[in-house]
Amino acid sequence: MADKQIIEQAGAVPCFLKNGDIFFILVTARNSARNWIFPKGFIDPGHDLRSTARLECYEEAGLLGELLNQKIGSFKYTKYNKIYRVTFLPMLVTSILDKWPEDHERERTIVKLKDALTLLENDDKLTKVLKKTASAVKPKQDKLKNGQRN
Repeated sequence: MADKQIIEQAGAVPCFLKNGDIFFILVTARNSARNWIFPKGFIDPGHDLRSTARLECYEEAGLLGELLNQKIGSFKYTKYNKIYRVTFLPMLVTSILDKWPEDHERERTIVKLKDALTLLENDDKLTKVLKKTASAVKPKQDKLKNGQRN
């Protein structure tokens, strides 16, 4: 049996800092209003990991922001008898739009880390990506607390 082709996807873990706390933004999956996820999608021809992650945040969640340079994690999953590999980057959100392309298809929520972990408690892979993002963003948070800017 031949190996199945892996379909590459890119995603982002959107977050922002406010009053010393990290907030995360999750959206519902199209197929389930109870399934919370991070924005992700196919890497189309002419796009790369970063441009796709940025585009998916805009389309799925109405978010604009700065992607950090580090890949925060990747994992494979199977859906519709196909194998996908999604790679995530952390995004520091700078704007949350009131209207966005998929606002009629998805819900969006803004939560602290503890609540995000609860929403993702049945998804070990996304929980791991969330925790890594929190660790990656913490140094930026500490710099801002101490009055330092990049």
